[in-house]
Amino acid sequence: MCGLSACNIPASVPARVTAGTTKLKWHLVAADFLLLSELSQGSTIPYPNVGTIEPTNIFKASSTGAITGYFVQGAAASGGGAADLDFVGMLDVTTNTFSGWLFNNQTTTPGTIANFGHVSAGDTLVFELENVSLGNIIFASDPTRSADGVNHVYQAAWGGGILNGAAIPAGIYLGTEDEPKSFSDFNLQR
Repeated sequence: MCGLSACNIPASVPARVTAGTTKLKWHLVAADFLLLSELSQGSTIPYPNVGTIEPTNIFKASSTGAITGYFVQGAAASGGGAADLDFVGMLDVTTNTFSGWLFNNQTTTPGTIANFGHVSAGDTLVFELENVSLGNIIFASDPTRSADGVNHVYQAAWGGGILNGAAIPAGIYLGTEDEPKSFSDFNLQR
């Protein structure tokens, strides 16, 4: 369960990751995930602090299994307005394994599924975005892994339903910011 500083991610029932609006946004969900709150079906994912850096979240696997992702929105192919070419990935810090770069935000369609890899209960997970357009700069949920030293991942509970025309199960939405803090709008919402 996600709290103010930690987010336990179950993996025994596949978790899912999706991406959001004008930049590459994603969403981690799990069918058996206990949510702190539920958003209505088909609703947007609000980011309450537009223009400010999201507090850092520590993501931990609460069970063993695969982490699977669903893409929601990026550029024109998915109904968004993302200009930069971005990909997302998951680093399991505990085992030092990386999913590889997934979900091209320029060409991926809503509802596309990807496997982010196997995790064990207790593993620490970092979610990363690679901005190819800015010279392969990496931004992450762990500020020490971000090129500009700040968190670039927002997490929110998602109650399941339709996002951008795709059925997305309940879980955790992860929105990412693909610009450095020096000129970012920090608008991490769907």
